[in-house]
Amino acid sequence: SGTGTDVVAHEVGHALPDPLWPELWGAEFLEAGAFHEAFGDCVAILTALHDPALRRDLVTSVKVNKTNPLETTAEDLSWAIKQLAPNHNASVPRRAHNSLRWTLPSSLPADGPPGALSEEAHSFGQVFSGCFYDLIGLLYANAPSKTEAQLWKAAETAARLLFSAAENAPMSLRLFQSVGRTMAQQDQVMFGGAHYDLISQAFRMHNILLGSSAMAAPRSELAGKTSGRGAVKLNAAASEDARTRLGASAGARLGRRT
Repeated sequence: SGTGTDVVAHEVGHALPDPLWPELWGAEFLEAGAFHEAFGDCVAILTALHDPALRRDLVTSVKVNKTNPLETTAEDLSWAIKQLAPNHNASVPRRAHNSLRWTLPSSLPADGPPGALSEEAHSFGQVFSGCFYDLIGLLYANAPSKTEAQLWKAAETAARLLFSAAENAPMSLRLFQSVGRTMAQQDQVMFGGAHYDLISQAFRMHNILLGSSAMAAPRSELAGKTSGRGAVKLNAAASEDARTRLGASAGARLGRRT
C-alpha cells in the first residue's frame, strides 16, 4: 500500500490536523474519526491537484465534476483487498466525487458490501470529502476561465478554508457541520464572504445544512428506545444514556420540555 502516492499523502494528512486541532485526536465519537480519515483523503486530492500536468489532463478531459483518477484514492490498495476479500467494503476505491448523504452514523450498519456507506470511519468520511471535492468543483465551475491555473486556484481556496476551519472549528457531535460552518465563517474573514453560497451548496449536496434551518437537524441518538407521540417517553436504557450525557447522577429524575 505504501507504493501509492495517494496512500502516502493520506497518511501524511493524518498528521496535519494534530497541531491545528489537538482535541480531535482524543475525541471519542464517530464523526471525529471520520473527519480524520476525510482530511487524509482531502490532502491526497490536493497533492494530486498540485501537479500541473495532472490538472491539465483533468481540464482537457472535462472531468473535474465527474468521476476521475484525482478524486479517487487508494485504487491499488483496494485492488489488493479485492483479491483477498472481494466482498469487503474497501475492495473498491474511495471516491470524493460521490452522492453520499449525511445521516446519523448510528443509523448505519457497521459494515457493508463494496462501496456502501457504513459507520466505519473511512466509509463515513467520504461524506465530508464529498463536500470538499464538490466545493472545489463549484469554485472551478464559477471561475472566469476553465484552465489548469483556475483549477489550482479553486483547490487552493478550498484548502485554505479547510485548514483554517480545522484550526478554529468548535468540537461538536455534528463535526462535519461544525467544520462546514467554520469554513463559511473563515471565508468571511479571508475572502469577504465571496464563496459562502458555494460552501453552503457543497455541504447541502450531502445533506449537511449550515444555516439556521440546521437547528432542527438531529445530532445523536440515545441508547435504548423511545415511545409515544408528542410527549415522548424514554425507556430505562435511554434514560440512563441521557443522564450520562448530562452528567446527572444515576437515578436522577429527568424532565422534558418542548
